[in-house]
Amino acid sequence: NRDMAEDILGEKIVISKVLVRNEDGDFLVVREREDRDKETAGKWELPGGRLKYGESQFEAGARELEEEVGLEVNPDEGEDVVRIEVEDDSLVSCYIVYFPDFKGEASIRDESHLSEFRWVSAEEFIEMDWHSNAGYDIVPMKDLKKYLEKENIY
Repeated sequence: NRDMAEDILGEKIVISKVLVRNEDGDFLVVREREDRDKETAGKWELPGGRLKYGESQFEAGARELEEEVGLEVNPDEGEDVVRIEVEDDSLVSCYIVYFPDFKGEASIRDESHLSEFRWVSAEEFIEMDWHSNAGYDIVPMKDLKKYLEKENIY
């Protein structure tokens, strides 16, 4: 499958997940549809997806954010928050990237994959029922926790 080959850099699947905040300081999260035939069905995750060949984590994050929830961000304004390796399980490398600004109103665009979105506080974010592949139970995520607890992000 040629598309799959383009998504995989070397042997590794590379994913970009996006953090955006609204004016109340809440973070956008999305929920996978319950009727999908996967263990991740009905679980919460950050918007995002696989890098296509030649894309940076910021370009991929911006593309996926628009495809999934209709928000526009400038890839040049992206900042790396943390990069997670899930090598033992599935050769996945996941970037979590933050965009300080977005345009548009969030709505679910990819209804085959996602059922809803929600804006949540940092406290709620840490307690969400994340899906197993989201990587949020992995040690480097303590960096994200620190990041979420910051009063202001510059």
